[in-house]
Amino acid sequence: MTESGDPARPPRLTTITLREERGADGFRRLSVDRRPDGGIFIEGHDLGVGVERNFGTGMSEYEWTWVIGPDAVPALVAALGGREGDDPLRLLAAWSAAHGSTDPGPHLRAAGVPLDFWNRV
Repeated sequence: MTESGDPARPPRLTTITLREERGADGFRRLSVDRRPDGGIFIEGHDLGVGVERNFGTGMSEYEWTWVIGPDAVPALVAALGGREGDDPLRLLAAWSAAHGSTDPGPHLRAAGVPLDFWNRV
């Protein structure tokens, strides 16, 4: 976790890991970065038999990203129950932890947050 910011309020996070697991099913990682322009970048990467179980034999790697532009960050904050001025990375971390380290991207999409999605198997 990397932090920087204003001494008058809690430091604003710039990077946070929502999930990092290694086990019999393989490796799973989910992280969030604040981009220099203020936008948010959610990145997931899964490797191993857990991916094969979902996508089929020989498909052992899955990567995806959700990109929330700076203009959409207020909608992201609102979708996570936050208020203006709340740190979106802290809100994403709290939401993900409350939902079993779940990827917040589908929740944000369903809540109408403007975002772009990319994936590769």
